[in-house]
Amino acid sequence: MGASVQLLAKPDLFTSVTDSAGRFSIYVPAQRYDLKISFVGFQSVEQELLVIAGKSANVSIVLLESITSLDTLEVISNSYLTGGGIIHMPLERALRLPASYFDPMRAMISYPGVVQANDQANSLIIRGASPAGMLWRLNGLDILNPNHLSNAGTLSDKPISSGGGVNMLSAQVLDRTQLITSAAPASYGNYTSGVMDLHFREGNHDNHEYTAQASLLGLDLAAEGPIADSRQHSYLVNYRYSTIGLLSQMGVNFGDEQIDFQDISFQLSFTNKRSQTHIFGVGGKSKNKFEAKPIQEREVEKDAFDVKYQSTGASAGITHLYQGQRSTLKIGATYSVKDQTRHSETDFLFTQGTLSDQYSSIEQLMSGMIQVQTRLAKVIHLSYGAMASWHQLDLQNDVIQVAGSINLKENIRIWLLQPWVSSDFLLSDHLTMELGLRGHQSNAHGIHHSRLDPRIKVNYHSRKATWEWSSAMNSQLQPLSVVVSNANLKPSRTWQTNLSYSQVFKKNWRLIHQLYYHKLMDVPAVSGTPTSLINFFDESVPTGLTNSSYGNVLGWESLAEKRFQNQRYAIASFSVYDSRYRVEGLPWRASRFHGIYTFSLNGGKEWKRKKEKSFGIHLRVLAVGGQRTTPILVDATGIPSFDLTNPFGQSLGDYLRLDSRFVWSKNKNGYTRSISLDIQNTLGIENDGFQYFDRLQQKVIRQKQLGIIPVLVYRVDF
Repeated sequence: MGASVQLLAKPDLFTSVTDSAGRFSIYVPAQRYDLKISFVGFQSVEQELLVIAGKSANVSIVLLESITSLDTLEVISNSYLTGGGIIHMPLERALRLPASYFDPMRAMISYPGVVQANDQANSLIIRGASPAGMLWRLNGLDILNPNHLSNAGTLSDKPISSGGGVNMLSAQVLDRTQLITSAAPASYGNYTSGVMDLHFREGNHDNHEYTAQASLLGLDLAAEGPIADSRQHSYLVNYRYSTIGLLSQMGVNFGDEQIDFQDISFQLSFTNKRSQTHIFGVGGKSKNKFEAKPIQEREVEKDAFDVKYQSTGASAGITHLYQGQRSTLKIGATYSVKDQTRHSETDFLFTQGTLSDQYSSIEQLMSGMIQVQTRLAKVIHLSYGAMASWHQLDLQNDVIQVAGSINLKENIRIWLLQPWVSSDFLLSDHLTMELGLRGHQSNAHGIHHSRLDPRIKVNYHSRKATWEWSSAMNSQLQPLSVVVSNANLKPSRTWQTNLSYSQVFKKNWRLIHQLYYHKLMDVPAVSGTPTSLINFFDESVPTGLTNSSYGNVLGWESLAEKRFQNQRYAIASFSVYDSRYRVEGLPWRASRFHGIYTFSLNGGKEWKRKKEKSFGIHLRVLAVGGQRTTPILVDATGIPSFDLTNPFGQSLGDYLRLDSRFVWSKNKNGYTRSISLDIQNTLGIENDGFQYFDRLQQKVIRQKQLGIIPVLVYRVDF
């Protein structure tokens, strides 16, 4: 209550003060502003804000306490990247970056150390680690992989647990989206790679607002507004239906697959004087289909197969926040389910291989959370809580091969309890420290495992520069598909440490350097062989695994960014890293994700014609070192095999891509119209995807990734 709010735009300044609930409303012309919020005894926050006609710009701001009053020291925090290893993605930026398609995952690849595993999917390789190590959260609760088409871009064409073709949650319904790439606070656990933390934004509390969008990818409809004409309660809902049929007819090559998906997401917000309740959910269906071609038209092995894949997934939950004088209490629960089936068969009798493969799985996750935050003194904040979750997988896979049949039917049930405690200490005007401890107790197949994972973070800041060091241990359950056939495995563990330096070196420019080291421990592997789940992504799971492999990643990242002001912005990022692994008794080797470097350059500019019209151009250049693959050997009889004496000893070609976005918009009284064209891989560069032995051509083929993908969008906000 009583915080000062300023919206600065040349030549105007608009101001307000927050009410007893910490809310404010300012009615302003449609344009871009600098938002600044400050209060005596707290660190000020400054960020960019875009206001368009017909839609309210909703923001959620958290002020952190400061020992020194603002007339002596003013600390300005940046809402996009605070500290080391945490990437914040505000809505306005997610909608601006080229070829993101409203997918928060695809927007993240503009930052250092974050690599998209394949053009066809949004799976992220974070700092040289497998996408399988990622944790998904929605409104503070663990959920299952919230992506459509989880088999997209995989060599085996089977679903994975860490990504997919596109996220079920459109960026336009999200607020505080962040990707944690290094040591996280004690309130996060059960991951070894990164955390994708998604939060719904609240619907408009004052007016009903709508969005209608039509594109070459399909339809998108959204609505939000107050519930029962009450400014205390609101709703937000978004529906999408998509098909790539129009793009395929334009000549875009998706491997001759028929692809469709649809989803709906919503949040209901109920606010009282001291409490807030959110009821939320997301659900979707997706499918792809490939029909075998006539014998005379077959060019590659895939042409001989009929493949059908479909998936249904949903997550729903509730959270309740109560705020007292010195403490806050948050409780919540969520339920996630994902049902996937895939069937493939062929009439081509290979001398080796699979004739038909029927795969089905139902995965469920129930999680509950309680969290307390309290202020023990002006300089000490304490938070503690626990998360309990129940994981279940029912899996069936029937395979008919030339040599015989394989029938697998398994199920697994795991419970996981994670209590945690964390305390922040304001040691001086410039120095803060955070100490935390998180427990990890699991039970699978009647086998109990317990771990304690400590966390520490030290932050020293002046007016224009910040040093931060963080270190954390973290444990993660093995993927359920692994535990099904390997019951005795312990959780894997990682130690992540990060040293960062950030500086405001010019107006609206920020420079960040980070040095990090990640150590993976107790990762499953086949003893005596170089086969380790450190390299796991889309392969079939071997049996006989033991916790006998380790990994090291050492890297450096640099980021320079200019906030969007004066109608332009820029982001430049670079990272270099070394990712290696070993199995007990064997030498260290380069891991599958040892790409060595990443580079990204983003920039954009807008031109305004009068006050109601604007035109913008946004560009992104990506350059990434090639992922590694195991060489394929072919003997004199034409039988292929992997060269296990040289695992991941061969590098695919370096990856280069230019994305572009052109957008025209017009603000009128009560609504905004826009037309945009996103072009992924504008230059049509043929990048390596993976390699395999094609039994039809009887040779090793290096499969290329996607070519040019143009997406034209017409959008109305009113």
